[in-house]
Amino acid sequence: LKKTLKKQAKFRIICTSIQFAAKSTGYESWGLLPREKQKMLDIIKEAKAEGVLFISGDVHWGELSVQKELGLYPLYDLTSSGLTNVYPFVGANKNRIMKAFRGRNFGTIDIDWSSKDPILTIGLKDINGQKVLSKSIPHSELRFKNKLKIIEE
Repeated sequence: LKKTLKKQAKFRIICTSIQFAAKSTGYESWGLLPREKQKMLDIIKEAKAEGVLFISGDVHWGELSVQKELGLYPLYDLTSSGLTNVYPFVGANKNRIMKAFRGRNFGTIDIDWSSKDPILTIGLKDINGQKVLSKSIPHSELRFKNKLKIIEE
């Protein structure tokens, strides 16, 4: 994975069956695997892999979460689940941004390459194809920031 993440790319989409960025869901997620989750974060940092997006499922609702980690840009996790079954409630998630969607849904990913700063738009649509959640993220937001310390004498 590290070798692949080192290859030149504007965006990298990592698909995982369980949620990566969700926090305190009470359900199966990377949050229940803290060493493995930290290893994934370390691999992204070590590879200097920019433009990483996670997509996940397996919770029977749709939502967008963001993982904020020191020394890393925001890592978004679009969860789409499911097309056939939904739960009557949505589990807790302290990293959720925007309102979760409880209906049957599917995820979408669009990339606008026309600008100097390509824009990744991720979202959810209901079974009728109507947009129920959308977030546009410029590539510049998914890059490591070189912070210079200025020391005043």
